[in-house]
Amino acid sequence: MSTGTQRLIWRHGLLFEGEDSRRFRLAISGDPEIEGAKPSDLLPLALASCLAYDVVIVLKKKRPELRGLVVVVESEQEDVAPLRFLRITSDSR
Repeated sequence: MSTGTQRLIWRHGLLFEGEDSRRFRLAISGDPEIEGAKPSDLLPLALASCLAYDVVIVLKKKRPELRGLVVVVESEQEDVAPLRFLRITSDSR
């Protein structure tokens, strides 16, 4: 079993700083005028990266040559806060 600790630090306005368990930091911004990842994009991206990670691990075990992998994720959210996700789907290529 693996555990980790992540942190989210509010900086100002709608700007936050996320820190993963390896201490990698990422700007997260709900304001399109401030540079940073859109908060609601992070969940679909996390799901896509977990999917891609598993695919790469399985293919490495079977030893075929991996030439590329793109995972496209589409998400749909409600229009009013709290902007609940209604659907997250993926298409691997």
